[in-house]
Amino acid sequence: MRKCWFVLVVAAALCSISAAALAAGAQETADALPRRFKGVYKWNDRKYGSEVDIKITAVRAENGLIWAVGEGRHVEDEFRTGVTIELVIDPATLAVEMWEQSPEGSRSNPKFSTEGSYRGEIEPDLKTIQAVWTTTATGRKGVLTLKAN
Repeated sequence: MRKCWFVLVVAAALCSISAAALAAGAQETADALPRRFKGVYKWNDRKYGSEVDIKITAVRAENGLIWAVGEGRHVEDEFRTGVTIELVIDPATLAVEMWEQSPEGSRSNPKFSTEGSYRGEIEPDLKTIQAVWTTTATGRKGVLTLKAN
């Protein structure tokens, strides 16, 4: 019985050390995350894409993940569509998911979709994001590539 109790105490201590290390790692990653990204988005079924600019305005580490919010802009032909963005990063796996909301602008694309999310990864240096957009209703996909600037 004492042996079992000892194993449980050691396991609990290791879990709390791991949780503290994970939280510290998430905060370091949050602090190091660039605040501006620029790149290209292209639907898989289209020949041309749009230029994308992202500006992160707030970042927080919570429960071992990094959460960021900000604003973005898509420029395609004559369309200029502004969006708000929310981004989550798992620093342990470098997995990324990003959502766009509230499309607007004087020349917004009337077909702009916010019903889905980008899923992909960020490079270990936090300067490149590669992600695939999947539209929830149709499954239509496109690729987003962003580089810190």
